[in-house]
Amino acid sequence: MTSTAAIHIGSYAPAADTAPVGSSVTVIQAPTKESLPNCLSSMKSEALSSISIHLQYDELLTHYDSLALASLVPYLIPNGSISVHVVMSAANGAASNNNKTSMDWGIIMTSFVL
Repeated sequence: MTSTAAIHIGSYAPAADTAPVGSSVTVIQAPTKESLPNCLSSMKSEALSSISIHLQYDELLTHYDSLALASLVPYLIPNGSISVHVVMSAANGAASNNNKTSMDWGIIMTSFVL
């Protein structure tokens, strides 16, 4: 059976268990930017069908490391996938809409180019 790793970066914490029924999801905390490259080190290579990375919108620039994404690839089976989920809280969404601020999403795009 293939499994999935959900990496929660920084202060990200889901509101509820969102794992599909019957799936094998391993949740891993990566509290800092520096912990991301090694957060899967206890797993064997080519063991995961997918890796989902989750972090808060307001921690994107301080906690996401685009170069670390490459260090996670060896843990995927052939044709495995990596997804990055940037979550915006309702409070931050309202603040962004009112202040017309914008995020430079280049940090995410750069990680997939690398």
